[in-house]
Amino acid sequence: MDYGAVRDSTVLQTKAIQRTINAAARKGGTVVIPKGKFRSGTLSFKSGTQVQLEKGAVLRGSGSGSLFNLRGLDGVEVSGGTVENEECSSLFSIRDSRHVTISGCRIRSGRDLISLSGSCSDIVVQDCDIKEGNGELASGGDVSWLRNKIRFTYNADEGKVGPYTLEDPLCFVDGRPVRTGAEWRERRSEILSLFQREMYGRMPEPSPVYLDSLDGGPTLADFGVRKQVRMWFREDRTGPKIDWLILYPADAKGPVPAIMTLNFYGNQTIRDGSGDLMSDWPLDVILARGFAFVTACYGDVSPDPDDIELQDSQSWGGVFELWPDSGRPDGPRAIGAWAWALMRGLDMLSADPRIDASKVVVTGSSRLGKAALLAGAFDERFAAVVANQTGGGGVPLAKRDFGEHVRSESVRFRHWFSPAYAKYAGCEAATMPFDQHLLVACIAPRPLLVEGFDNPWFDTRGEFLCLQAASPVWEFLGAPGLPAVNWPDDYDTSAIGERLGYVRRPRGHGFAAIDWLWLLDFARIIK
Repeated sequence: MDYGAVRDSTVLQTKAIQRTINAAARKGGTVVIPKGKFRSGTLSFKSGTQVQLEKGAVLRGSGSGSLFNLRGLDGVEVSGGTVENEECSSLFSIRDSRHVTISGCRIRSGRDLISLSGSCSDIVVQDCDIKEGNGELASGGDVSWLRNKIRFTYNADEGKVGPYTLEDPLCFVDGRPVRTGAEWRERRSEILSLFQREMYGRMPEPSPVYLDSLDGGPTLADFGVRKQVRMWFREDRTGPKIDWLILYPADAKGPVPAIMTLNFYGNQTIRDGSGDLMSDWPLDVILARGFAFVTACYGDVSPDPDDIELQDSQSWGGVFELWPDSGRPDGPRAIGAWAWALMRGLDMLSADPRIDASKVVVTGSSRLGKAALLAGAFDERFAAVVANQTGGGGVPLAKRDFGEHVRSESVRFRHWFSPAYAKYAGCEAATMPFDQHLLVACIAPRPLLVEGFDNPWFDTRGEFLCLQAASPVWEFLGAPGLPAVNWPDDYDTSAIGERLGYVRRPRGHGFAAIDWLWLLDFARIIK
């Protein structure tokens, strides 16, 4: 305020704020922006500049340039308050600079947040509450994102869904139609190669598995039999390992079908009937229906850091130790690793005389629903797939621009997807040469059930439209497709067909008791 700024959001304050920055550079000290709303055009920083926005202070960028312009600087910090982007091309334009920290800010950007050029290093954003708009979080270089809460904007209005075109699963990339079953197998390989290259990363090759029995015995009041198996991938029992829990119906007279899934919190959380997780894992019902239950913790497979800043450095343990290209852009990624582990679980069951390995249903919820979907698409040995609430990057169509989107997926979960996927952010409908209906089609003609729930972020309608677009492949292969019904209401099972089905419900992310009943009813076809 000492240099002419006034608390008036309608007045452009560029000159007054710039005078303050220049004075701080000459005399030393911190530029303090007090409580109030201030509007400014481009501000040119000096090395050593520190700008502190007090609680309740709002600095809004205006004009066609950037709000903060950093050129050839060393040591700049912006902290606190709220920084908004009204019209600027980006909030921060940083060129040939280092040691730049943006911390403790509430950031609301309708355009790009940070644009990097030249040689930049040690650019850090930490402890910020970021509402991401239509631009990019960062372009042109590497930024460290430390402990930030990033809120992605997204479309939740069906009226704002723009036009888009879906590729025909029964046409090759070069336009040739698929006319025979043999040609479909060729097209299927083409699709899976596309998804490896553009979205999920390379699917690792199979590995030998070496099994050690850990423990076992009666469970569920003698209603079931429990066994825990440790899976190794090297004969000398070194390196990565996965512990599998298998529950068998105690009264089975021969090999039984199985439900296989990864779990989030460890096999010790799969209670034996005395715990409180039976709505998540209705083990007695599963066994009573004649199925075995097979699970492992996805954390045994590989780490899944929630903090963005840890994902590049800490995501590549576990089974990633088996692959020399782990962590590289063209190497395996996390969803593919979890899917690969499910396939190795099927290898284990193939040697289990109590299990009919030709009748295994693979399932999962949320990110583990994505993994189950990918495992079922790549490995035709799975008899059926049930994908529960997969969210973006799973069943919903990306080109619809509704709910979760490529930008949020590729920024928030950068270790899940190939870096190549990020180039479609914000332009899915215009540039993506694929969508999720192609991946779903690779499961045909085997049974597939998709279970959704009514949260716009998860785009239930996009799931249903995805299945409609994939349904012709089931029909081409001689199997019944999706029933010819309109968008089903909650709990309406009329869209569950013999081989392809969809159902949705309100309330709660994750498996609920009704989801398991739908799954078990649908799985009767493989028995």
